[in-house]
Parts: sequence; structure tokens; C-alpha cells
Amino acid sequence: MRIHSIILLLFLLVISPVAGSISITDSTASKFDRYFYEGVRQREQENYAAAFDIFRYCHRLNPNDAALLSELGKLYFAIGRQEEGTRYLEQAYRLYPDNKNYGNILGAVYERQGRADDAVRLYKEMSEQFPSEDELRFKLANMYVQAGEIDKAIYIYNRMEAQNAVNAADASNYAEIRARLYLMTGQTNKALNELRRLCNRFPEVNEFRLKYAGTLLDSEKYDEAYEQLQLIARTDSTSGLYHFAMASYYLGTNEKEAAINEMIKVAADKDVAPEQKLPIILRFIGTDTDEEDAPKKEYNILLEKILASHPTEVDARLFYAELLEMQGDSIHAMEVCRPITEFAPKEERAWKFMLGRAVTGQNHTEVHRISEQARQYLPGVPLFYLYDAISYYIEKKGSEAKHILQEALEHIDAEKDPNGLSDIYSQLGDLAYEENKPEEAFANYEKALELNPRNVGVLNNYAYFLAKEGGDLAKAERMAAQCVKLLPDNAVSLDTYGWVFFLRENYTLAKLYIEKALGLTADNPDADVVEHHGDVLYMLGEKEKAMLEWKRAKEIGGGGSPMLDKKIEQGKYIPEKKK
Repeated sequence: MRIHSIILLLFLLVISPVAGSISITDSTASKFDRYFYEGVRQREQENYAAAFDIFRYCHRLNPNDAALLSELGKLYFAIGRQEEGTRYLEQAYRLYPDNKNYGNILGAVYERQGRADDAVRLYKEMSEQFPSEDELRFKLANMYVQAGEIDKAIYIYNRMEAQNAVNAADASNYAEIRARLYLMTGQTNKALNELRRLCNRFPEVNEFRLKYAGTLLDSEKYDEAYEQLQLIARTDSTSGLYHFAMASYYLGTNEKEAAINEMIKVAADKDVAPEQKLPIILRFIGTDTDEEDAPKKEYNILLEKILASHPTEVDARLFYAELLEMQGDSIHAMEVCRPITEFAPKEERAWKFMLGRAVTGQNHTEVHRISEQARQYLPGVPLFYLYDAISYYIEKKGSEAKHILQEALEHIDAEKDPNGLSDIYSQLGDLAYEENKPEEAFANYEKALELNPRNVGVLNNYAYFLAKEGGDLAKAERMAAQCVKLLPDNAVSLDTYGWVFFLRENYTLAKLYIEKALGLTADNPDADVVEHHGDVLYMLGEKEKAMLEWKRAKEIGGGGSPMLDKKIEQGKYIPEKKK
């Protein structure tokens, strides 16, 4: 790349009027301009090495050109060297402070870097240089807000309002800004005063009165808010925003039925954005969480009307689908969610919702269908491979499961989603072990841990299988310990840790952790944990108790080692054969 950039510079020199040398007949200025614009072109084409060589040559010709310094600053930022980039941008601004562009670029850099004090100083200088530029004063006020100097910000807005010819829209803007700033600092009464003065100045503008009423509602001043809403109703009682405010009022005064009736009107109004409608519905549901008979049908009506007026609103559809799922109506939930995959096929949440329902219902055919379709639009999402593979595994189709997971390796970016790729390698490891290929399994586990050292599934399974195979027990113990640290109240991880201690013949610690696992599974005992407990008891000399635990494991079913029957038959511990 370096060689290429040098060649490019030489080429530019060659095409000068005197071939092979820099023409002395050209003025320095003309040479500078020719090379400068070529450098800009190279930067825009992301040929950064070439651009650097050209700009450095330009810098030798004229080290004090502000445009060049600005371009060098941009170039350094493009390659991630912010410190040098900032330094060149500062030089450009100092050389040519009359150029607003240089100042705005530098100001944006200060803001991105969190240098509020430097941004304030810069915008203050520029505001004095360009006193009629409201944009600069807005930026200065905004930086004062970020610096926590709210009073200074308000002072600037007051001056701007006083100096400008203000119409209703401008007055509203300034009043709203000041009100918001007052609310940020807990000065509720000052905020209300701002909005009250606005209503008095423009009594015919219901929009201002609605904002005033809304702030009163937020401040729980319901009587005053109701008075303002009644004034609005005299001239416009059909507005969706008016009904929205009334719904908030009724909700605040605990008149839930009246609130719902108002929200039904809001939901059907296309002029009210869905992101305004949803929060209040959430408030309804939040107030009903402790009630046995929540008015779920009312919520359904609201959401049906929202979808009728905004059929492609993703958040509303997902919310309604989740509500239907909570109500036990999975079929309707899927019907509501499915259109999202048609008008917004890259909406990951919709595919995950549908996939989750299929997994919960153990509908493997649907799991395969949804996963396959989702991967067409979102090939880099691990979940759409994992659930598909797990379903194939449950169906005892190991080869299909492995094929899906290997396909995932081709599409998941390790840099973007290392944890997801780690889960893929984890599943490949589990499959390999199931196929009696422990070395392949362990190789996949190692890859998984390289990507995510805190992958608890890998830490647990790798530790358990490694110990089971008679491998490095010290390594197995370290992994099991880390897993327990990450999941201290998980029966599986505790059992694995205990079992590793068992194989290391530390029966006291084995008993401690396995009995912790037993306590966590008391209501739903696990056959493997119970059998392991029997094994530990046997080694501690409690043979009768051990026999009882082995028999209990047999009765539980759904687990246990291949040696369980022989243990019961022979009345002694029999180690499981290695794969």
C-alpha cells in the first residue's frame, strides 16, 4: 500500500509540464491546488495512504493553509487517530476563525469526545464572531446543559427570544425548551409558569394548552389539568391528543373505565403516533398486575384499533402478540406477529417471537420452517441455527443438526457476535460427544471458550465430559469452579462440580456440592444428581443410604448412568465405562 501511494505521487509529478521534475514555471499556488484536490479525491475514495503522501507534499508547499489542515484532520479521524486529527482541526480553526465550517467541525469533535468545556469555549467565541447565527447559540446552550449549567442555557434562550421577531411557533419552542430545562432541575413551578404564560399569550392555540395540561398531569395537579382540558373541549373535543390527555387524567384519578373509553378514541386516531399510544396502555396494564380479573379485553380492543390505524407498526404488533400470549391465545398471537415478517422481514424480534412459540409448543416442523425463513433475511443470527439444530437433535437427526451448525460457522461473524459463535461451537461439541468423539468434542469446546471464556454451558459440559473420560481433572475442576462462580444457584453446575471432586476422590467436597444440587431440585428431583449422591454416600461408607438413592434415581427415570441397574443389582459402586 505504501509503495502504491509513492508511485501515485511520482505519477502526479511526472504529469507536471516538465516531465520527470517539478516545473519551475508553475507557481507554487497552482501546484498546491492541483495536488490538494487530488488528495481530497483520494481521501474520498478511501485511498488513505495515497492521500497522506499528497497532503504531506502540499504541507511542504504551504504549511499554513487552513483547508489543507482541515483535510489532514479529517484524514487522521478516518484512520482512527483522533488526537492528531483534533490537533490539525484546531490549527485550521485558529488560522481561519472566520470560517464557520472549521469551527462547526471542531465543535462536533469536542462534543463527540465529551469535551464540554472546550465546546462551550469554542461556541462562545463563534457566537461572538457571528452574533446573528442562532444555530451557534443553540449549540452553546446545549453544551451548557450538558455541562450542567442550566441557568446559563436559559439565559441564552431568553436573549434569543428577545432579539428575534417571535411568532407563535417560535414562542412555543422557547417556552417548551425552558420548561423542559426547569423540569430537568426539578423546578416544576417555573416550568408550569412558562407554559401558563404561553397559554395566556396565545389563548386560541389548543396545542399550547395541551402541553400545559400534560405537564400539570405529570405533576399530579389533576384539578388544574381538568380545567385546562375543559377549555380545550369548548373548541375541539374530537382531537386524538385531547382524548389522550383525558385518558391520562382519568388514569391518574383512578377512573379506569373512563380512561379506557378515551383511549379507544385515541387508538383509532391516525394523527396520534403509535409511540404515544403504547405507553399509556402499558400504564393500564401496570395498574392491573395485582388484580385477579384484569380487563384484558379492553386492552385487546385498544390494540386492535391501533393496528387498524397503523397496520405496519412493529412495536404495537409485537406488544399485542405478547399480550395475547400472556392471555394464553398463542394462535392469535402468531397471527398478529406473522405480518411483521412480511412487511419488515429483517425485524429480528418478530422471528424470535414466532420461533419461541414453536419451541415452547415443541412443534419441530414449525421450528425448522421459521428458522429457515429467518436465516434468509438474518443469516448472522445464531439463534436461528441453534434452535433448528436442537430440534433436529431431539428428533434424533444428528446429521441434520450438525449440518445446520456447520452452516452457521459460515455466516456468523466472530467479531460482531463472539458469544453467539461460541454457542454454535458448544453445540457442535455436545453433538460430537454424543457421537462418541470426545476429542472432536473437546476441540470444539476449546474454540467456544476462546470466543467466550464465560460460556457456562461449555464450562459445565467440558468439565463433566473431560472428567468422565479420565482427562485432566485439575482442568475440569477449574472449569467447574468457574461455572459455579457464574451460576452459584444452578443444580447442574453444582452437580458437575461435585462430580469432579468425586472423581478426584475428594468425597467430602463432592457430598457438599451434590447435596446443594439436591436441595435445589427437591421439588423436581433429577435422576443423575440422585445417583451421584448415592455414589458419594457409598464411598463414604453409607452403603444402605447409597442403595436407597440408587433405587430412587431408578424410580425417577429420565436419566442416570448405564451402570445404575448393576449398582442396584450388585449393591456397590460401579464406575461408568469411558466412551
